[in-house]
Amino acid sequence: MVAITVILAAVIAAFVFGLAGTTQTTRTVGMTVALNQSDSDGFNIQFTGGADLSSITALNINYDGAATALSSAEVAGDAAAVTVVEGPVTGVNNKIQLAAGKNFAVGNVLNVLFPDGTPVSGHKITVVGVFTDGGTQILYDRTL
Repeated sequence: MVAITVILAAVIAAFVFGLAGTTQTTRTVGMTVALNQSDSDGFNIQFTGGADLSSITALNINYDGAATALSSAEVAGDAAAVTVVEGPVTGVNNKIQLAAGKNFAVGNVLNVLFPDGTPVSGHKITVVGVFTDGGTQILYDRTL
């Protein structure tokens, strides 16, 4: 009896004091990432679907686990769709921001380039999606 009372009190205290937290749902975004065949300093992201694709507002790109400045980013066929801006790490332009009124769509190809001399092949690329509600999720984390 005493053990049940103690466990029940601990569970109630966790909810009352906010220790239980909230559960965040996993976002569904389909994409493929491949080396850019025409430039060794870049890679391409092709969006293949997912229920949360249209709610992406930005992408944060990391190189070998750290924020590294991007040279440029462009959606094939729509040069005005994205801009490279300062990401969550102060002073590093590693965030790809969607223009107002734009969304990624199935089939879009995003060409991402690092500054000259920053080879992508053999290096770990991490793509973190930023969503309309302010939430973030790692969408890709592999060595190309």
